[in-house]
Amino acid sequence: RQTKRSKYSSAVMSAAFQQKFMIEHNLGSDMARRRRRQTKRITERKRSNLNLAQRVGLLEKPAPLLTDLEWKAVRLKARERGSHHHPCPICCEPFRMAKQVILSCSHVFHHACIRSFEKFSGNFVCPICRAKDYQSKVIDDGAKLYKANSIVLIQAWFRGTIARRRYFEMLERAPPTNPKARNAFLMRRLARTSNKIVKEAKRKEDALDALFAQINANLELSRMAMDAADIRGSLLASDEWMKAKESWEKRDDTDCPICMSTLNSSAKKQKRKNAT
Repeated sequence: RQTKRSKYSSAVMSAAFQQKFMIEHNLGSDMARRRRRQTKRITERKRSNLNLAQRVGLLEKPAPLLTDLEWKAVRLKARERGSHHHPCPICCEPFRMAKQVILSCSHVFHHACIRSFEKFSGNFVCPICRAKDYQSKVIDDGAKLYKANSIVLIQAWFRGTIARRRYFEMLERAPPTNPKARNAFLMRRLARTSNKIVKEAKRKEDALDALFAQINANLELSRMAMDAADIRGSLLASDEWMKAKESWEKRDDTDCPICMSTLNSSAKKQKRKNAT
């Protein structure tokens, strides 16, 4: 270290010390650097882009990028720990089908959770082990595990349904002889019979409701037709009423066709007087 520092001038060393202090305490112009790091992952940065403090040797240089073999070892370590069976350490929610990220320290998080943590904390530090300048990689181990568990649950439900159906069919052919099992079998049969009776009564009730609704609709149509006829009758013109009156007078009706009572018409009486 002493030999490396002697290669640089005092001005360079002063700038390096200042940069080291600002990086360690998250101050000043380092905010731009943090914004760049938030948008550009450490796995995508070139290792040659070192800051002045790292070049001088005041800060530790980032580790080289992990190879595929090293990433396999990291994922194997996470599987042995059972990270995919546990919820995300940040949001405490299961991974399910959400995108996952594994860090170079073998800890697994939701992609959205670790991105939010980096954004609001301003540092690339693992939330669990505090490993700095970690590398990350998107994986789908949690999604594969969730799919496998879902398939197992669906198969278990389907097989259980088929097994219960065949078991009940077998009981119908050969009822159990054990008193307790026989009582349970008779109770299930009674429950099925009761459900059928209730469904049939409900169906008949719905049929009666539909019949009464049709009758009400027909009555409403009849009322509308009668109202329309009354309106048409009340809107006859005066000359039509005069023609109807003359026709009645010509018929010389003396009795009401409904109650068979004598009609008291002053006009007919006057006509008879004039005739005599």
